[in-house]
Amino acid sequence: MALDLARSKYMNDLVGILCSWLPGSNPPFSKQYTFGDAAAEYRLHWKGGSKLPAIQSLLEESEQQGVFPKVVLKIISEGLKYRSKGTNAVTRGELETINSLMGKLGYKILELHDEMFLSSFSELDGKSISVDKVKLAGLGNEYRNMKTNPDIQARGYEFQTFLENLFKLWTLNPRSAFRTIGEEIDGSFELDNEIYLLEAKWRKKPAEKSDLVIFSSKIGSKSEWTRGILISVNGFMDSAIENFTMGRKLNMIAMNGNEIELVISGKEDLVNLLRKKVRKSAEEGKLYFQNTTPT
Repeated sequence: MALDLARSKYMNDLVGILCSWLPGSNPPFSKQYTFGDAAAEYRLHWKGGSKLPAIQSLLEESEQQGVFPKVVLKIISEGLKYRSKGTNAVTRGELETINSLMGKLGYKILELHDEMFLSSFSELDGKSISVDKVKLAGLGNEYRNMKTNPDIQARGYEFQTFLENLFKLWTLNPRSAFRTIGEEIDGSFELDNEIYLLEAKWRKKPAEKSDLVIFSSKIGSKSEWTRGILISVNGFMDSAIENFTMGRKLNMIAMNGNEIELVISGKEDLVNLLRKKVRKSAEEGKLYFQNTTPT
């Protein structure tokens, strides 16, 4: 049972990574290669509809038919062309994550392990997105002012707005706080074609396991492919992180105040930091934190 659960997690993680590599279907008058085309090429069924479940079904059927590595390689080769036309550039880190997950599933695609091929892509921590330094400095001042605000409730709302503007600076298409039936979401943003719900906490004490469990449940109530990020300015209890991640399928990443200060001081690129967190979660099932202290 444990092996089946682990395998299911690796397949689900692979689906999440491959989702942005191709469109599900073509808009009218377009000739872009799609996941549906990959399915047709190997005589597999593409059920359409919601993208992630459809990809999951495609890969599971390809494995049953003995063409799983071929289908994945086809998605990668066509996806390299597709993503070269946009701003979501492929990184070496992404390819190595795919290789790692394929290995855990019992496969190795030799072409994707070729060092000459891998070295042609930038590292995960490659060139940072160019952001407006003046606006970044302004956000830094806002953050420092919030630290001195004695009104905890007002500071909480200010923090939500601050995060929305921070994500906007990195063109992550943020949405401000909104309500769904019976609950409030502190906001959301888009990273590498995936939507992340936001939970922001600024309390005197570090976040506890219950904070992580409740937010994870909130994410899980939305859809199979929803992800989230819990930002706790005063960090997380060590025992909370350890107990929460033990034997659990993660649907979220986490950030602390130290990492926020690294970003607003210009010492860490926000997108690269988030991608490192996603990769750590996908490969090891752990919540990653950048421990360098800003000076």
